[in-house]
Amino acid sequence: MIDRLIEALNQEVGMSAEEIADIFWLAVQMQESESEPEDADFSSGEDGEDSGNNTGESEPITSPEREFPSSKSEEITTKLGSKKQKADIYPQKQGQTSKTDLSLKVPNAPSLREPLILARALKPLMRRVPAGTNLVLDEAATSQRIADEGLWLPVLRPTLEPWLDLELVVDESISMQIWRQTIGDLERLLKNYGIFRDVRVWGLIADDGEGVQIRRGIGGRAKDRAPRSPKELIDGSGRRLVLVASDCVSPLWRDGKVTATLALWANRVPTAIIQMLPQWLWKRTALGRATEVRLRGLTPGASNGNLIAKVVSL
Repeated sequence: MIDRLIEALNQEVGMSAEEIADIFWLAVQMQESESEPEDADFSSGEDGEDSGNNTGESEPITSPEREFPSSKSEEITTKLGSKKQKADIYPQKQGQTSKTDLSLKVPNAPSLREPLILARALKPLMRRVPAGTNLVLDEAATSQRIADEGLWLPVLRPTLEPWLDLELVVDESISMQIWRQTIGDLERLLKNYGIFRDVRVWGLIADDGEGVQIRRGIGGRAKDRAPRSPKELIDGSGRRLVLVASDCVSPLWRDGKVTATLALWANRVPTAIIQMLPQWLWKRTALGRATEVRLRGLTPGASNGNLIAKVVSL
């Protein structure tokens, strides 16, 4: 039988794999149905006199209470149809669970699609500079001095640390609520990759007047913290970077309230905006009123006011 099946399949039958699998399944079902005893229920009629038939022969008749399938296919359909599970009349409520239900924790998808590429883009900022007056023993240089000069004197060198401190300012407008997970992932990346000496997170909020203020932290953990002046982020050491994360669509940006604060930071420390929206949507935000320029600095870590701007021709 197997050889005949292989020979038949080798011919051009024009059937898909799913159709062939259906044939196998139907054959198994028919074999199972044939092996089960049929519980047929027949009723024999009594001999009676028929006015139209003078032969007097009795014929067996089937019971009107049961009608048997006319073919094997109908019998298989009847058997399969009886095993179908039907849904409940009323759907299960959200709070109801059966005893066999198990809770499953599924991690959220990362909001930063390519964090390694972002970390590589920040690699030019991963400079190491001497850390003030802290000195450590240079073992290799000390050994070389002893070998060359015969002097048992230690050679000290300053410890090295990351070049910049980062002030991450997050817009606290309502439209930024959907970016909370992205901001959290960005904060962890900036802290864990060792790019900056210190990373502090600030919330950008509107004050009662015409300007804006900042406060330490974002979200519910920062609601009870006192607002501070944006001037607190100004640093004259040249080792501070300000990044403002926003979608630039809130009234603070439309009314120009943020402009004065950005100018305050940009004139003293290097400042940049992390636009949460894709670039093709920037024209629909407050950035659409800005002029596209290309910036160039003569020294590393120069403030925006000391950069050379060149308008990009369209």
